[in-house]
Amino acid sequence: MRKISETPTFLADQRSTYEELRANAEARWPTKGTRRRSGVDRAESASSSAPVREPEAVPARAVSPPLDVVAWDVAPADGQPPEAPPEARPEPPPPAVSSEPLPEATPEPPRAELGSQPPGGGPANADAPISASEASREVAGIVRGREASDPTEALVHDFLDELARTPASPPHDLAEEASGRGPTPAPPPSIFLPAVVSSDYAAYVQPVTQGNVTLLINGRSSGGPHPDVNRTEPLDRMQEAVQSLKSGDSVWLSAWFFEPSTVLTRGNYGSASTWGGLFARKAEEGVNIRILVNDFDPISRMDQWVRRDNLAVLDPIVATLPAAKRDNLKYVLSLHPAHVGRLKALLATGEARNIHIASHHQKFMVCRRGDETIAFCGGLDIESRKTPADWGYPPAPKLVGWHDLHVMLEGPIARDLQREFALRWNREKGSSQRAPLAGWSGYDTLTPLGPPTAAEPDGQTVRRKHSVQMLRTVSSDALTSPYSTDRDDIRQVYRKIADRAASFLYLENQYFRSVDYAKHLAAQAKAKPSLIAIFVVLFSAVEDDGDNAITAHGAHLQHEFFTQVTRAFGARARIYTMFGRSVHSKLLMADDRWLCVGSANLNDRSFELDSELNVAVEDDTLVRTSRQRLWAHNLGAPEATVRSWAVSDYLTSWDDVANKNRGRTPSEMEGEGILPFDWKASPGKAHSSIPDALAKLDFDLDKELVGREGGPRVA
Repeated sequence: MRKISETPTFLADQRSTYEELRANAEARWPTKGTRRRSGVDRAESASSSAPVREPEAVPARAVSPPLDVVAWDVAPADGQPPEAPPEARPEPPPPAVSSEPLPEATPEPPRAELGSQPPGGGPANADAPISASEASREVAGIVRGREASDPTEALVHDFLDELARTPASPPHDLAEEASGRGPTPAPPPSIFLPAVVSSDYAAYVQPVTQGNVTLLINGRSSGGPHPDVNRTEPLDRMQEAVQSLKSGDSVWLSAWFFEPSTVLTRGNYGSASTWGGLFARKAEEGVNIRILVNDFDPISRMDQWVRRDNLAVLDPIVATLPAAKRDNLKYVLSLHPAHVGRLKALLATGEARNIHIASHHQKFMVCRRGDETIAFCGGLDIESRKTPADWGYPPAPKLVGWHDLHVMLEGPIARDLQREFALRWNREKGSSQRAPLAGWSGYDTLTPLGPPTAAEPDGQTVRRKHSVQMLRTVSSDALTSPYSTDRDDIRQVYRKIADRAASFLYLENQYFRSVDYAKHLAAQAKAKPSLIAIFVVLFSAVEDDGDNAITAHGAHLQHEFFTQVTRAFGARARIYTMFGRSVHSKLLMADDRWLCVGSANLNDRSFELDSELNVAVEDDTLVRTSRQRLWAHNLGAPEATVRSWAVSDYLTSWDDVANKNRGRTPSEMEGEGILPFDWKASPGKAHSSIPDALAKLDFDLDKELVGREGGPRVA
């Protein structure tokens, strides 16, 4: 339970009123021996129709379903299989484009006021996080449990009981009320999670904090008759931040995949033209560089890609540094602990060995420049396929573009990511799958930063514009199943955002395979007749994953996801794809108020197995302007045009672009090649022996897909 001293500052007025009443009650009615029935007791025995708020406690280590390894004939690892180099890639197949006409958009009913009573009755904030009501129950317990012999005493107790049950609201402006405008409406319940203070890495939850959040777009917006607009904002901003570092500063990178030969998108840094060269120059200048690189189980063959494309390039860079500078550039090759044991592996593969099934899928960077912290997180690794140098139109055997999203973070929130990296490094350095290189003096212990003071750059008001919280997925090994889920923060916040959305939901993701979340969205659609939803998904999962039992189960899950959603939303939902692009972004937006972005795909693998990192933001201005800029890029429309749209225009506006793109060549399409997606074309096949969280691989078993061993790599 949160202590009163930990309640938000805006509860001070309510708390002081409560404590004054408590003191008066204590003075008038001393404790007696007979326990009085409390307001909580009475509330529990009231009508069953009263809304009940589900507690948002830290989830127990939920053990995954047992794995039937006899039927599991392939070995899973992370959510992203290998991809062939450009010269070996085939022309991407045409996307699954629906031939059916797009449904007519239904007129948009009047938008419900945010914070208003939801359909079905009950307060809009019935599931609010811990606030003054729960924080004050410690105090309320002092005056409960006494006889109510005096009517006045009974009234006071009833008031205290009611206050203990009532979610607190920020104090409203009495002058506004007196002027006839009425009190400021209470905001809707928060999407954020309660903080959990713990020395256990797998258990902690950082509290909601503040910071400056900037959405960064990666991809190619085809200009039709106009020139293409290639955006590489995540790589650009990260390069600029690293280039600005001086001796004694630091840059820490958590990567699912790091390709040192990736070309710098903002031009050379001196003689350095690649990210490996940039890190080498900075190490020589005295910058402390630490990299967490994810490793893969050898059975996946992805370990070969890591060692060839990552380490075979990075190791010589370290070796060529002056001996006195080699400690400035270190990495840890980290293997996720979740695995299938020897007996199960023997039955599944014929080899009596452990098979590691998960990956560290977090993708973030933290730069420490003097006393200032700048962080980046999202769906993008530093890799050549993310850059325009590796894009092309058919017949070139390349992707047209790589659509992805990152955010740049400044202020207190950046320190939360610094803490996450330090804790992971300290936790994983002792089990690195790579021996320390020559010239390294072992692996150092990193120091997590605490919250900034107002006098520090990170604590200044100019870096505290937005309310934001870091979210994680954390899992560990288990005795009776492949893994146990320790933190599912991202899944929880995805549900909270859907619960609070009254007007529209906008989702971009590589995969939509969480059937549980689809059912949650369907329930919201049925309860909110005005709610619309737009989904943007990868054009061909088979192109990324190959065709095998596990990917067939994944296709089944996505088919079931969209079946649930379209049945509930009807003509109020649209599903689009991007021609020839890898849709790799992981984004949820709602009502121009809430945003969640990071490394997590919308599948059970990211929600409960792989290590993931997202951030959630609540800010009307930021989310609205970010959506408008993103949609202008996606649709090839001027931002001013997008700004002019009402919610009732959203579906028809997207339909207009998608319908125009249908009859055009790839280079003539507008925006990111938006097309309607025929989700019915890939029904897949359910395999009951494959847990849903393993319906996505780090590798592709179909060697013929791209004509070389290993298959395509997808991050």
